[in-house]
Amino acid sequence: GMVLHMHRGTPYIYEGEELGMTNAHFTKLEQYRDLEALNGYRQRVEEAKCQSSESMMAALALIGRDNARTPMQWDASKYAGFTAPDAPVEPWISVNPNHVEINAAEEFDDPDSVYTFYKKLIAMRHNSATISTGEWHLLAADSDQVYAFTRTNVDDTSLVVVNHTDRTAARPS
Repeated sequence: GMVLHMHRGTPYIYEGEELGMTNAHFTKLEQYRDLEALNGYRQRVEEAKCQSSESMMAALALIGRDNARTPMQWDASKYAGFTAPDAPVEPWISVNPNHVEINAAEEFDDPDSVYTFYKKLIAMRHNSATISTGEWHLLAADSDQVYAFTRTNVDDTSLVVVNHTDRTAARPS
């Protein structure tokens, strides 16, 4: 999120990203609703027999669209607040089991939450001409460890450094 909001252009937040929602990683074919996933499974596993069920399920966990199409996680209730817990109907697709830990109600007042971080990013971009309209310059282009760039305006420069590893990195110049 930080890299996207500090870059040039119009940033976007994909459904649930502001809460840190994760892919569902379904374990049964019956949990999928996406026709591409269902048809691909049928064609590759059942008809052509060119892929095992386990291999196809692993592939769907990585590339299946339904992993990111679960209901918004509003709270820790049975259907994550998307549908009333006692409703006579269920959501069209399973709620991600981690909705008990990752949900809007838990994050709105938490100063260390992903939601609060996104609020700060948006405010920073809104309040800083350097970030919203400044020039972009790549630093450390050959680094495998860090992605770094500056945003520069007439009298201000912001440095953004993202370390892709768990090792300490030197600040690029």
